[in-house]
Amino acid sequence: MTTPIGSGILAALALTSVALAGGNDNKNNPASEGAPVQGGVTAQPGKGITFTGEGYELNLSNRIQVNLGYTAMEFGEDTLGVSIRRARTKLSGSSYKDTVHFLMQFEWADGDTADIIDALMMWDFMKSDDMTTSLRFGQGKTLYGTEATGSSSGLEFIDRALATQAFANERSRQAQITGKMSGGKMRWNAGILNNDVAKAAPGVNDDNNNGSNELNWIAGLSVGSGHDALYGEGYKQGALKASEELMWVANGAVSYGTNDRNEPGVGSEYDALNINAGGAVVSGHIHGLAEVFYRSDSIDSGAGIETKAFGWQAQGTFTADPGPSVQWGGGLRASGISVTDATQVGVGGIGAFAPGFGLVGEGDIFEIEVVMSAFYAGHNLKTQFGYTFQSVKPDVGVDATNHTLELQSQIVF
Repeated sequence: MTTPIGSGILAALALTSVALAGGNDNKNNPASEGAPVQGGVTAQPGKGITFTGEGYELNLSNRIQVNLGYTAMEFGEDTLGVSIRRARTKLSGSSYKDTVHFLMQFEWADGDTADIIDALMMWDFMKSDDMTTSLRFGQGKTLYGTEATGSSSGLEFIDRALATQAFANERSRQAQITGKMSGGKMRWNAGILNNDVAKAAPGVNDDNNNGSNELNWIAGLSVGSGHDALYGEGYKQGALKASEELMWVANGAVSYGTNDRNEPGVGSEYDALNINAGGAVVSGHIHGLAEVFYRSDSIDSGAGIETKAFGWQAQGTFTADPGPSVQWGGGLRASGISVTDATQVGVGGIGAFAPGFGLVGEGDIFEIEVVMSAFYAGHNLKTQFGYTFQSVKPDVGVDATNHTLELQSQIVF
């Protein structure tokens, strides 16, 4: 049985295919790119289809990431195979004199044909030439973490860094107030979340309403040169267009709250404090990003059990000038996680924070990654080849060294 949501999205995808097919008739005529298809409809490679009207705009786009990966495990079975890392449909736009913005995004890669990962309404209730204050209401990114907040479509590496995947990289149902001032050089957010901000936390449950009266709160601040390309969800990594002036951003965020533990048979709650600081810079052909994370958990079990963890990452990349058909880029990234005081409780000995990647309990994980990228149409059409060296050193147990080779392609249409 087809759900109404599924029917609507399938119809939208069909419309995308028809419109793009019609646009291909003039693909050898540069002057025709982005020309209206009919009335207020435009179709552009990498941007999908945009419908415009009086006080209204709707953009429909799709993204596919396909990955061929091989992992050699020191302990455990090696893996080799093709996977679809992401397959998404996004509808975004604005209405009511460009003061109300909306975002809906669907994920198809996990086989769930009705998985809404974003459903946000953003209302600019105070707006002037130098300042905007908005309400962010619904389900979406928590705005915690430099790399996690930026789009996964704009990554220069195969995926986000080890630390980001553990300490951030989560969505939540939320109500936040966001703002920018001084021409965008200062931006901030503050509000409440149903969910923990850390992907590795046992309380993450982004797709559901809150089952109790306990919430998380979050506050963040960013300052910098004011270039939109480096801020928030519009942030795409790299210097694909060489910067003639220094562009930079520095940001910090803190989140604290009480969460339910989701493991069967574990009824306790835990309090989590999360702190993040980071930044990015672009100069000429060089892009750099660095950030640190700190997390402290206190489990409500009557035993005063706590877990503390620290994470960090740093990366640098160089992107050459565009060639006749391809633009080359390369980079190096290092990332690490250290977990201390991880007393294990509950069913199966599960603690409050478990970063995975082969680490259970206290210990350290370190990764170093090398990537080479071929950009055919910027981030919208690219192929990347990466190698990851991973070292896992538990305080109790045997050290392990793992190696991963990946080839990944992405298209946005």
